[in-house]
Amino acid sequence: MKIVLLFRNSPGALYFGSLLKAQGFDFDLFLEKGTIANKKKLKRVFRNKTPLLWPLVCIDILVVTIYSKLCGIAIVKRLFPTQTPSWSDLGVTPKVFEDANSDQCVEALKALKADVCFVYGTGILKEPAIQAAGKFVFNIHPGIVPQYRNVHGEFWAAVNKDFQNLGSTIMHLDTGIDTGQIALQKHLQTPFYPNIGNLKAELIELSGPMIVQVLNDIKSNKLQKLSQDKTKARSWQTPTASDIIFNLKKLFNIKAI
Repeated sequence: MKIVLLFRNSPGALYFGSLLKAQGFDFDLFLEKGTIANKKKLKRVFRNKTPLLWPLVCIDILVVTIYSKLCGIAIVKRLFPTQTPSWSDLGVTPKVFEDANSDQCVEALKALKADVCFVYGTGILKEPAIQAAGKFVFNIHPGIVPQYRNVHGEFWAAVNKDFQNLGSTIMHLDTGIDTGQIALQKHLQTPFYPNIGNLKAELIELSGPMIVQVLNDIKSNKLQKLSQDKTKARSWQTPTASDIIFNLKKLFNIKAI
């Protein structure tokens, strides 16, 4: 079975790669840089606001950046307590693309002819990329769908104290935002999290073995395709500065049970 990982580089991506290698799986790695996409997104945010509101936009960006950096530190400490590996340490040489939807990436995926592709952290894939990626194309989503589609599901679940919907989903990828059929879904059972960064790390740890289970399900012809309940669907956005600041107490000493 030929496997390709289509990721943006992150501690979670390294954790998944390390786990697959430890389980004896070989894979090709395609990394999306996403620099241009991020710049376009930033321009779009400012363009959609009047100049009078630009200072507030800057505050949002600053607070969210600090929040993300602090979460990243907690994630690395949890996933890699001694030393963070590099892809070269894992014996993997990534192919790097600016955009996963670019002609270069799509053509490289076609040439690879992978059986299975796992997607994590990239921009939304368009149909040509999905079709080129492999027979089975999955999205690794650290949230429970359909209740927590899109980004930062764990943040909103914690803020909402919706602890029964903390978990991870691996879904068959389509062109929507986390709308694909569910291949595997699991809920966290931990009763306490010191902070939101630790919660994010536990979701990554939960997702890793799920990737292996999906691969084994393919081998044994037990792969599921469960439709989402559209009546429960809700899509969430990146939290603003006010979302983070006003809910700061809810992001620490999280008692989930």
